[in-house]
Amino acid sequence: MTRKATTTACKLAACLVLALAPVGMVLAATKHASAPRPPAATPATADVPTGPAQISGATADELRRLVDEHALSELRRTANGSYAASLLFDADHLVYYVVLSHDAEYWRVIKSDVVADAERVYRTFAQQTEQLAQTDIDTVRLEAGRKYGEKLLNLNQQRLAKLQEDAQHRQQQATQVAAMQQQAKAQATALSSDLRSTRSQLEQVQQNIRTLEAQQADPLLNLPEAPAPTTVPAPTSAPAAEPARQP
Repeated sequence: MTRKATTTACKLAACLVLALAPVGMVLAATKHASAPRPPAATPATADVPTGPAQISGATADELRRLVDEHALSELRRTANGSYAASLLFDADHLVYYVVLSHDAEYWRVIKSDVVADAERVYRTFAQQTEQLAQTDIDTVRLEAGRKYGEKLLNLNQQRLAKLQEDAQHRQQQATQVAAMQQQAKAQATALSSDLRSTRSQLEQVQQNIRTLEAQQADPLLNLPEAPAPTTVPAPTSAPAAEPARQP
């Protein structure tokens, strides 16, 4: 076999090994076969900072371009409130992008070709979304509680106003009833006095009726007594009559 054929066979074997090897081994083989370069950023879990100031401009721009080209697959995603952590995979280059975003704006973008490091950073970002969103979640709950309390307050104020209106109406009715009762009592007192007077008159009339009925029922004729004689004074002498005048 010639040297050229041997070289070609070695290359084919190497390609076959790369094709059958796990992803981690492929990444390692690719890494060692390439030219020397600085190691990929693999920060420790506890040392991953957050905030817009930590955005890597070049990596973020690269990620935006790949997202616009639909060249990435989202493997994992955790959302808490307005914060989200995503693990994206570039299948063409076997590269992972770990993103921490807020309201769809990238806060942190970390690129790695080591799956274990990418998973660790993703878990860190997912935990941070839970911590960062807690304030927003509390705010949503408190706002809902405030609105619900205002709703209950409004309902109770309406109910109180209705009860006060009903109480005022009942008070007006009670005042009217008291006035009517007082007027009725005064009228009853007057009627009682009139009734006593009427009864007295009725008794007198009935007494007169009984007296007259008794007289009518008496068969004896009761003549009235003769009046006592009165003394007539003696007449005085009349004056002499004047002689009649001759015509």
